[in-house]
Amino acid sequence: MNMKKIKQTLINLPNKSKLAASLLKFVNIFRPKKKIINQASHAENVFNLINSLSVPVIPFFGTLLSIYREKNITYADDFDFATTNTNVFTSDFIEEIENKGAALIAVSVVDKELVELTFDLNGAKIDIFYLDSDDEYYIHRCPNFRKERAQKEFTLIEKSIYTSYFQVKYPIFGLKKDDFSKLSIPDNCPEIFIRHYGNDWMIPKKNNFIDFKSYEFINKESYTAFGCSENIKKHLLDNNLLSNK
Repeated sequence: MNMKKIKQTLINLPNKSKLAASLLKFVNIFRPKKKIINQASHAENVFNLINSLSVPVIPFFGTLLSIYREKNITYADDFDFATTNTNVFTSDFIEEIENKGAALIAVSVVDKELVELTFDLNGAKIDIFYLDSDDEYYIHRCPNFRKERAQKEFTLIEKSIYTSYFQVKYPIFGLKKDDFSKLSIPDNCPEIFIRHYGNDWMIPKKNNFIDFKSYEFINKESYTAFGCSENIKKHLLDNNLLSNK
């Protein structure tokens, strides 16, 4: 059994297995470190694509923080965007983005509902999240990669499966035009940053920092699926995950 198969066997042991956790830690010592590439040079092309879309999509999370705090993109390991419009999860929308040169490479599903699309644009990773809503809040839901080790399933796609997901509620916001990015951004950015990064969001951190005070963890299955565009789209259609709007 090679190292990859050994690691896969260990990953799929129960999350509470202390033996699996210890052995995985040992195996990871020999795994080549993943090189994180700064994608900041792609910012202009990414913003131009987002500005050209027929469905309103706004910067969120780290991308929004850079736009609002630094008024510049000096570092990006990916580009984060969000929408409150369910039309973002249609075959037509995916085709629109792919016709502009990007390719669908991953999706995230929470409790059998599609919550995120991930595209690659010439090496730039673009995440587009759907924000659900109630009377007071926009709600971001995501597979629980922050607190849980995924179980793996390999078919034509690679699925990382979790027994839970997390959600964070953000106060309802309006939009305003940002001069730097030329994109529409929320008009209450500090409230969003406090719920995601904590009260000291204005202080730059040397590593990715998340404040979990506003996080709610819910025990329902979620997963992220990775693969080539055609296989991911087939998965979406086969599982009725796309909107018919």
